[in-house]
Amino acid sequence: MRNRLFIIITSLFFYCNLNGQNKIVVFQSDFGLKDGAVSAMKGVAMGVSTDLKLFDLTHEIPAYNIWEAAYRLEQTVPYWPAGTVLYLW
Repeated sequence: MRNRLFIIITSLFFYCNLNGQNKIVVFQSDFGLKDGAVSAMKGVAMGVSTDLKLFDLTHEIPAYNIWEAAYRLEQTVPYWPAGTVLYLW
């Protein structure tokens, strides 16, 4: 899992740099907060670049609940600046 996260987050970093983005990454997942999955994801991101600004939208989406995930995005996306990368897992 760590290798896959590293590749994905490295891609995000290069996307942010190549497109002159603001380097804000917002995470949303169904991981929950009881184990270290969210922390590991952020650790990988910080290992790629300490320039990234990392934020959490939520990690309490019920597993595979697409409606819930879409609803949380609809609630918050308008308030993030243009160029923000939303990372949905």
